[in-house]
Amino acid sequence: MKNFYKLTLIIIASLIIIVTNMYFTPKNPNEMETPLCDFEKSVCINTELSSDLVLTATPALITAETEIEFELTLKLKPNQNIQIKSAWLEGKNMFMGKIPLFFSKTKTPIVSPLENQVTYRANTLIGACTEEQMIWQMTIVWEEDGQEKLTFFELVSFR
Repeated sequence: MKNFYKLTLIIIASLIIIVTNMYFTPKNPNEMETPLCDFEKSVCINTELSSDLVLTATPALITAETEIEFELTLKLKPNQNIQIKSAWLEGKNMFMGKIPLFFSKTKTPIVSPLENQVTYRANTLIGACTEEQMIWQMTIVWEEDGQEKLTFFELVSFR
């Protein structure tokens, strides 16, 4: 009977340790799951900042060695100050170096007195990979009200 209690205690303790590690271990932001953007179906929206970020790509089907235009639109609140400090693409399933993105700001018309939209555009090329599909992570470094923040988008390209 003593062995049964010891075994039960060991199993319960092991389960507590496993569950605690699963739910309370801090995650590295680079390892967190980011939804994969599918520009053929819809725009890609990220709500990490205090404003929604909407990303589109032209062409919607991204292929290697073809020019891509990314358009990033933000809806700003009054007196909100957001600036892109840097941005780049890098391969997730195969490292192909960092491809810098140089976003230029284009102010779009004010939608309402309480809200305005700001659009950024960047053109780039991505290299061909040995794989048929390549997953890329777009990293954007922002400065919002004097604080630096990171935003991630993930997208797929085809050979």
